[in-house]
Amino acid sequence: MKRLIFLLILLKSLCSFGQDNAWKTWDERYKPVNYIDLIESEKHYADSVENNPNIVQYFTRIDNYKFVAKYLGKVRPISQDVIYSMQRVYKLFIGDSKNLNKLVTSEFLFDIEGIKVWMPIQLVLEGDFKKEVKKSQNAVLYCLFMNEHGEGKVLYNTFFISEFYKYNP
Repeated sequence: MKRLIFLLILLKSLCSFGQDNAWKTWDERYKPVNYIDLIESEKHYADSVENNPNIVQYFTRIDNYKFVAKYLGKVRPISQDVIYSMQRVYKLFIGDSKNLNKLVTSEFLFDIEGIKVWMPIQLVLEGDFKKEVKKSQNAVLYCLFMNEHGEGKVLYNTFFISEFYKYNP
């Protein structure tokens, strides 16, 4: 009987520990970022590259960020330009971009500090997101940031939603 009680207490402790730290790993891997500051910085860097024709005009980068955004309740199929950009960046940094085609089909619309932003979301998250986050509610978004600047002076700043939770301040 003592063993059973000990086991139950141990299991309860482990469950509590897991719940208290549910987002710890995500929070360690995804840096908080001010969306507007990041986008302005990326545009400034792209402008500086474009103003110097002696350097290669094509550049990419990838990072992990998290921030709060208000869901506006709209969904659309991902635009071909965005998925092609994502595929190029994914191939350079992660691997076979064919895997990406199985992960994303849609973009969700968000408001971030007054700016409307379409963001692709992992296919496996779509249903849960729609159930958990209603129109005009805020969510913490964990995103794989994919940045690409092409020879045609086109800049893509894509935030691919990898995980989320409803934000309750």
